[in-house]
Amino acid sequence: MTHFAVQFNSNHCPSSKSLEEYARKRLIKIERHFNQIIDIKFTFDVLGDRRHKASAILRVPTKTLHADCECEDMYVAIDKMMDKLDQLVRNHKERLRSHGEE
Repeated sequence: MTHFAVQFNSNHCPSSKSLEEYARKRLIKIERHFNQIIDIKFTFDVLGDRRHKASAILRVPTKTLHADCECEDMYVAIDKMMDKLDQLVRNHKERLRSHGEE
């Protein structure tokens, strides 16, 4: 359950509710790790024949985190991008914890 703005953009491909729902489901894991998310913007892009790119810009207090991934399949690109984003969020949370800010 998100309590922040989620935006989806598609470039060179039609908007897809199934891609949006898939990304939202993967976002739940990140929310469990860090509950201070301000907003997130997803971009799904078809770069050429068999090249798909998933990108996300996640804003949290004092930081903007960015992750992306290119793959032959958009769903795989979303999975890998969300894994990268999750790692960035966990690293950010750990830095906050080590500085006594959380």
